[in-house]
Amino acid sequence: MKLGADEFVTTDSEDFAKPYFDKLDYLLSAADAAKIPLDQLLTTLKVGGVATSVGLPDDKWELHPMMMAGNGCSIGTTHIGSKKEA
Repeated sequence: MKLGADEFVTTDSEDFAKPYFDKLDYLLSAADAAKIPLDQLLTTLKVGGVATSVGLPDDKWELHPMMMAGNGCSIGTTHIGSKKEA
């Protein structure tokens, strides 16, 4: 919130995305990406919205292009650490 977020949303409930459908320009996810219902999360973005995942998954991450087709959103991750540390 100190960085300028308007709201904090938790994905704990089954219907977490419904109140936010087509409302967000940008979302930053700090949770383990494998535990997030990505198909629901991406519906919260407006057309051309961007999602960034800081929580890298330990397991396989299922991403289907159709998850982004409805709103033309983009998804990316951050690079943790430097290239020297890699």
